[in-house]
Amino acid sequence: MTWLIALLVALLTGLFGGTDTGPEPPLSPPPAWTVGSLAAGWGEDRTDRSDLGELPYAPLLIETEAGRERFLDGLGDGLDTTALEAVDLDTHVLVAAAFHRCTESGSLFTDGTGRVWFAVTVGDESIDCYWSPVQLQVWALDREVFQGKEPAVTGAPWAGSDQG
Repeated sequence: MTWLIALLVALLTGLFGGTDTGPEPPLSPPPAWTVGSLAAGWGEDRTDRSDLGELPYAPLLIETEAGRERFLDGLGDGLDTTALEAVDLDTHVLVAAAFHRCTESGSLFTDGTGRVWFAVTVGDESIDCYWSPVQLQVWALDREVFQGKEPAVTGAPWAGSDQG
C-alpha cells in the first residue's frame, strides 16, 4: 500500500508539480571561449570623461581606415591611441564598447561558427560599489574568427539587454 501512495504522489507531482522550467536561455551554455585581445582601454576614473567621446554602449565594429579615423577623431587629445593606430585592418577588426565597471569586465566570445558577441561579465556580485566609472575598451580581433562571413559583433543574448 505504501508503494501505491508513493507512486500516486510521484505521478501527481509530475503532472502538477512544476515540471515546466520555462524557456531556455537564448544560448545555453554560453560560447566556449573568448577571442580578441584588448588593444586599448580607458576609464573615467583615470582620464577626463570628455576625452572618452560619444560612448558606444553597444559594440561598435571598426573594419576600415575611415571607420578607425572617425572613431579616433571622436576621442579627446588626452588619450594614447598608438596601439589602435598600429592594428592592421587587413587582418583584424577593432571592436569598441563602453560599460560601467565596478567588478565587471568586457569580453568578446565566439562559438566557433563565425558569430561573435560582446558581453560584460560581473565579477564578485557581493561587492556593492559606491561608483562604477564608465570604461571604454577596444579589442583587436582577427578576421579569421568570422570564418569568411561578413564581420558582425552583437551583444550577447545571455548577458541581458543592456549590451547591444
